[in-house]
This record gives sequence, C-alpha cells and structure tokens, in this order.
Amino acid sequence: MDAPLDLSPLVSRVPLDRPFTRAAALAAGLDRRSLERALDQGVVRRLLRGVYVVATVPDDRGLRAHALALVQGPGAVAVGRTAAWVHGVEVGEFDASGRVPVEVVPGHRVPAADRLELEGARVTTPLRTALDLGRRAPAPLALAAMDRMLRTGDLGHVALLAGLAGAGSTPGVVQLRRLAVQVDDRAASAAESVLRLGWHEARLPTAVPGLPAATWTRLVRLALGVADRQFGAVLASQVARGEVTPEDLEDLHGRGWRVVVLPDGRVLRGEPELWRRHLEREFHQQLLDQVG
Repeated sequence: MDAPLDLSPLVSRVPLDRPFTRAAALAAGLDRRSLERALDQGVVRRLLRGVYVVATVPDDRGLRAHALALVQGPGAVAVGRTAAWVHGVEVGEFDASGRVPVEVVPGHRVPAADRLELEGARVTTPLRTALDLGRRAPAPLALAAMDRMLRTGDLGHVALLAGLAGAGSTPGVVQLRRLAVQVDDRAASAAESVLRLGWHEARLPTAVPGLPAATWTRLVRLALGVADRQFGAVLASQVARGEVTPEDLEDLHGRGWRVVVLPDGRVLRGEPELWRRHLEREFHQQLLDQVG
C-alpha cells in the first residue's frame, strides 16, 4: 500500500485556488504518479479530462468555467452537456465513470445572443443549453438539466416555453415539447427529476414533487408522493443524509403510508422499466391494503 501522500510538493507546485492542467502539473515537476495518488487520496479532484483542482477549492460556476477555459480552444463554444455542467448540472451522475465530456462547436455556429463568456470560457446560455439538450440528449438528462436550471433561477419556465416557438420542426422537437411542459423546480436532485419522468411513464397517479408527509413527530419531504393514496417514494441519498430516517419510514407505515426507497444510482443509470414496474407493484399493493 502506498504511504500517505506528502502534500508539500503539491503546495509548492500547483495552484491552490484555481484549476490546473495535467501538463501544467508535469511542467512544474509533479510527476504523473504523484498526481494520480493525489486523486486517489482525495487531495485533488478531476474537473474535466486533464484538468484538476485542489480538493478544498469550492465548486461553483466560476470554477467550472475556468476549468473549461483551459481546454476549450480558441473560438470554440461549449454546448450540450458541457454547457449544462458549467451552469451547475451534475451531468457526470448519468455516467458510471462520473466523467464530464467536453462538447464544443466553432463559435460561428452559435448566434451571439445564445452564448455568453464566463471566466474566459464561452458557453451557450441556459436557455439555449436547455433547448439543445431537450432536442438531442437522452430525456432523463435533459429533464434533470432543465429542472436544475429552473431551480437555480438561470432559466425561466415561460422563457423555455416561448423558446419552443423557434424550434420549428427540427429533429428532436417532439421530445423537447414533451419535456418542457414537465419541468419543475421542486426537484432537489437529478435523481428526483429522473424519478418523476419514470413515474409519469408508469401506470401511476400524478404525484407531487417534494410532498411533505407527517410522521408522528414531524413533517418529512418525499421525493414524490400521492397524498390521497398515501403512497410515495424517497431516494436512498435522502435516507443517508438523515432527511428521512428509518424511524420516519416506520412512523409513516404506521400511519398508513407505503413509501418506496430507491437507490439513486438505480434511478439514474439502471434499467428504468424495472424500477417503474417495482413502483407499480407497490402502488397496487397499497390499493389492496387500503380496501382491506
């Protein structure tokens, strides 16, 4: 087993407050093996392919844009998943590797009104990013991105719906229109967005995102819930964070609720038909229990 990494070379050779490239680290004398060990030990984290930052640097839009500027290339504009990542969408959650792709196009392909510059990086605006993803990305990722940008205030739902008028009959516009009417800022995570999309496609009644449900002692937030049927779902991450405890789930069961706990990874990257069928079975069982 490797000994704990001596941080002194890192402190003296790489920036502590901004992203740096692998090439810059190598040029400063930090060899590849040491950089990989720093990654493994959580001293640094990877932002994009070949771009890193010291782990203590807070993650925000400026940091992501700065990282993109290091690898973007002259005149290029980041689009799709890369632009969404800069705007705060965790696109890496949809890939088992957790990697963020670098998707760029020549600047002349993006009208000036549809792009912006941030920390030296050029990206499509939130609205243009949402419209592009709605047409071209897998539906779960597209909806999660639109939900996220709506929640942060980067995207307005009225503006999004108005943007459909300019989409015409371009490829993917049918999916875009279907998703645009489902966008909801009550989704607290990408997994909640994907859960809602799958729920809508299952044989289930319409659910309320973020529905509060009363235990014997407090209100807890369900990822999705149907109050009149006392049926809902939460994500395993909510339980892990203590937002919904095992005791809460027991109390809800005692009050007539049936709450399904789904692993985030299964929702984001698993076979959606499997967990949709699981929800349908649980809901039908709840109906049977209610009629006695």
